[in-house]
Amino acid sequence: MQALNTRKVQGRVRERQAKIMQIMRTEGTTSVSQLAARLKCSPVTIRRDLSFLAAQGQGMTRYHGTVAARGLVLEQWFQDKMDEAPEAKTAIAQMAAGLIENGAIVGLNGGTTTTRIAEVLAAEGKSVTVVTNAVNIAMILTNPRIQVIVLGGGLRPSNYETTGFEAISQLERLHLEWAFLGANGVHVNFGISTSAADEASVGAAFARAADHVVAVADSRKFGQTATHQMLAWPMVDMLIADTPSERLMEGWGQRLKLGPPARGPALVWTLRAR
Repeated sequence: MQALNTRKVQGRVRERQAKIMQIMRTEGTTSVSQLAARLKCSPVTIRRDLSFLAAQGQGMTRYHGTVAARGLVLEQWFQDKMDEAPEAKTAIAQMAAGLIENGAIVGLNGGTTTTRIAEVLAAEGKSVTVVTNAVNIAMILTNPRIQVIVLGGGLRPSNYETTGFEAISQLERLHLEWAFLGANGVHVNFGISTSAADEASVGAAFARAADHVVAVADSRKFGQTATHQMLAWPMVDMLIADTPSERLMEGWGQRLKLGPPARGPALVWTLRAR
């Protein structure tokens, strides 16, 4: 009973924090007292929520009782994103898995799209080595044909990822043939971005360790910038996205030196800026 009550309380907290982030996305600025009145809770509760969100890199600033968004994509909890764009993520995962041959050494950072890649790899039964900083991905890949290396570090409860010096240090001593990296934002100028600084640092370390760096994202991420740049475009070899992304990328081709995409369940662009 106590565990059930705890889950209910945690659910209400996440719901309230999601509402705060939505208000900030649409209105840009408000006050602690206004948020408290709208969400029917105390200013102390709102300040606690804002402190948590700010610590998570959630793209907002507090000053003199006012809360301002910086116009950036905000992080969501992993569970809240699992049911978003499932067909697009499956198509992207199938295209990604098609690049991977038996015996390959593959890096996967955390996220719902890379989790779907792990699920496809597990279902196909390929014999590969996977390096990941996501403990949920490691569990999915528990398979006699797949060797899994889990990076150490501090665990982020919002998305099951380990981050920090330990994760980056391990990656500096590893060689990957492929790194498939999910993100929160894909922008023609800002590149590939994520909502938390420590995630961005680990993603960049994956890229430095890999022969081929592949950004994976569905079209909802295109044109968006999250708080922290993970990869500048010269670090990216390929971009895999769902078919609606092609329309959103109009005008990107010359700047990023893109050729026409390879077509399948999803689209694959090869970048020539690297």
